[in-house]
Amino acid sequence: TLREGDAVMGVLPLDAAADVLIISRSGMSVRFHADGVPTQGRTAGGVKGMTLEPGDAVLWCGQPQAADQVFLMTERGFAKRVLYMDFEPQARGGKGVKCFTLVKTGANGKKIGGALMVTDPFDFRIVQKSGAFTCVNTEDVGIETKAGKGSPYVVVVMDDWIVELQK
Repeated sequence: TLREGDAVMGVLPLDAAADVLIISRSGMSVRFHADGVPTQGRTAGGVKGMTLEPGDAVLWCGQPQAADQVFLMTERGFAKRVLYMDFEPQARGGKGVKCFTLVKTGANGKKIGGALMVTDPFDFRIVQKSGAFTCVNTEDVGIETKAGKGSPYVVVVMDDWIVELQK
């Protein structure tokens, strides 16, 4: 059962022994224990994983393992990798904590444009609204803390922005 304006963005098998990580477009993240998610019936509306501010949306959700990393890129082309272990577990349903510092001037972006889980290095494509794309390897992007502002990896001009990261 979905409320008006809601949508299913994906379905993942749940490993009750692993934590769930949710990242929003505004750069917030919540990591919580999967065994705290109650079983739901077929017609249920689900449970709240993260409280979103008005205008925000869930961008990515997954169950990384301890040695994994999360690749984050803003819509203006600033990127970083964050060690999964840097995301502290917290209660399900909260607002979360910042996982990308977006400066007030918007110089490095105003929202997250894409996120990927990195288990092993791989090549991927960064696609812009204009159709332009850039190929990058995850190893080319530095590891930073959640509080980091990222580094520029893609030149995004005036009214263009990052729309997708493709493996």
